[in-house]
Amino acid sequence: MAQLWELASSRYHDAPERALSPWRGHRLDVAQSRESYEAFSNKELLQVLQVFSGNSAENKEMTALCLIGLYTGMRINEIASLTIDDVKEIEGVLCFEITQGKTKAAARLVPVHSLITPLVLSLREKPHNGFLFYHASITERADGKRSTWHTQRFTRAKRKALGEKVTERKVFHSLRHGVAQLLDRNQIPEDRIALMLGHQRGNTETFRTYSKNAASPVELKKYIELLRYPEIEKGLSINKKSNLRRKTTP
Repeated sequence: MAQLWELASSRYHDAPERALSPWRGHRLDVAQSRESYEAFSNKELLQVLQVFSGNSAENKEMTALCLIGLYTGMRINEIASLTIDDVKEIEGVLCFEITQGKTKAAARLVPVHSLITPLVLSLREKPHNGFLFYHASITERADGKRSTWHTQRFTRAKRKALGEKVTERKVFHSLRHGVAQLLDRNQIPEDRIALMLGHQRGNTETFRTYSKNAASPVELKKYIELLRYPEIEKGLSINKKSNLRRKTTP
């Protein structure tokens, strides 16, 4: 049973953490349980996104969710749970406001990248019972997660595009790894990266009690704009004038 639990945890983002397995003799740190995740290459991500290239509402919903993940580093359930009230302008910067999550650090502001601003505004204009995504609006689980359908669709798409063996350690959460790598390569301060990704910053009391608004949205916007994926943007024809609007009904 322990092996089955760990297999599910490594393959499915919505599965219970390995650390929670009742068949293990001790708990593992959450970060440690995710060490096996691998980042996608840009070529691989493009192949996965092309699986959603059709004009159906479901494909457009998945494309929108994936693009938000690519340009924010947000967790899949954070994205799926977004409502119109979570998209707001703060200090002149359009932001996602994440109000809750697995840890206190998860509550944060994430500026909207200019390349997906038209998409985000479109989603906000035509919500589904207040949610940006239709399938999130019809998903109700005891644990509060809204991303079950999206996780399953992403898993099927990556396997279809790349094969099961190649993608066993590559999941939607891998997009966060890619965002962290890009920000690090651009020499963004570690505490700012942690702030944008919703990670605990530092071991000192100062960092632990740091307000989510300590860094201005204007500052964070500069860092978010550094997230670029030339191969993906060219392959999907993404630019500031892109029409990535989706249908309002599935």
